[in-house]
Amino acid sequence: MREPGLTPSGRAMGWVIAGGASSALLFFFSLYMPVVGMLFGVLAPLPLMTVCLRMKWLSGVIAVIFAGLLIGVAIAPIISLYFFVQFGV
Repeated sequence: MREPGLTPSGRAMGWVIAGGASSALLFFFSLYMPVVGMLFGVLAPLPLMTVCLRMKWLSGVIAVIFAGLLIGVAIAPIISLYFFVQFGV
């Protein structure tokens, strides 16, 4: 059944935002938590993989770009480049 008010493109955009934000959050934790951060570093690409598998690959690319922009604004653009090279390529 369709949810009222959500078009398929709106549902995809929700997945993109949620996947990008949760991946960025896990990446933040991997940077700022010394010992437990290694586990978060391993888990950081999982939301992006979920977006790529549930939606089309273009949604996954947009999620990676959104997460990179979020990290670039919150921390530093060079850290955003590190995220993109590590998880986006």
